[in-house]
Amino acid sequence: MDYKKINDEYYIRTDPQEEIMETITKICEKEKIGGGHFQGIGACGKVILSTYLPDKDEFEEHEYSGMLEMVSLLGNVTVNKDRQISLHAHGTFSFLDENGKPTVTGGHLRRAYISYTGEIILKPAGVEITQRSDIVPKVPVWNL
Repeated sequence: MDYKKINDEYYIRTDPQEEIMETITKICEKEKIGGGHFQGIGACGKVILSTYLPDKDEFEEHEYSGMLEMVSLLGNVTVNKDRQISLHAHGTFSFLDENGKPTVTGGHLRRAYISYTGEIILKPAGVEITQRSDIVPKVPVWNL
């Protein structure tokens, strides 16, 4: 991984085998970024997505592997109640199904492991954004 600050944004290049969420978290910790957003594209070899099931108040995970084009990565940076960096991201990935047809999947991003490279832009908010628990659903939301 390598990154560079240009004006008020961080341009991040991730390398093969790196996990995207860990990489962004490390940069936020090092640069003391407690609020902001990020976006990216790239190629992954394995991703773990999840879908929130409100009636069960839980997430169901879905794992994909192979040549996965990261069509879109969108997320935000906050600080949780334990004063730790917390990322909330969604990703869209395309791949060829068993018949060789292009297919797209997406959801809440848990993990994404780079196969070739990832290019991510991180924009700090300039202030810390904290979380609070929402009543419905029972997931962390921005405390504004």
